[in-house]
Amino acid sequence: FTSLNRKLFEDLSNLGILSLSNNQLATIDDRLFIKLKKLENLRIDGNKLATLDDRTFLELDAIQNINLSNNLLVSLEDSLFENSKNLVSISLNNNKLTTLPTDIFNGLDNLRNHYLQNNLITSLNYIIFNRLCLHKLDLSNNPIIVNQFMLNECIIVV
Repeated sequence: FTSLNRKLFEDLSNLGILSLSNNQLATIDDRLFIKLKKLENLRIDGNKLATLDDRTFLELDAIQNINLSNNLLVSLEDSLFENSKNLVSISLNNNKLTTLPTDIFNGLDNLRNHYLQNNLITSLNYIIFNRLCLHKLDLSNNPIIVNQFMLNECIIVV
């Protein structure tokens, strides 16, 4: 698939797991997931996504795990995960990210695992992770220049 009809999942309101892995998706309609109120696990890894609209995950109140690894993501909107209060794990490894917006994880009190390895991240503002109590944060294989990079005491960097 290279694109999906915005009404494709409209009648699947009880869907808990959705995998769109290893397709050729270059775009995702910002209304595609709007009816998936019970969706807990979403895999969109292994596609050709370069950008995501900040409303893409807006209605996913129950979402716990999002896998966006192995795409072509260059940047992310600071409000991308804004309403995803139940998020436990985000996988963004193997993309083209160079930095992250300072407020991207605001309000994600349940976030425990964050995978960012194999990107092009050169610097991060310590405030990004400051309010989180992560169990796993993987930043390996990024050209990060560490300059007073401070992390909250809850974070275990692997």
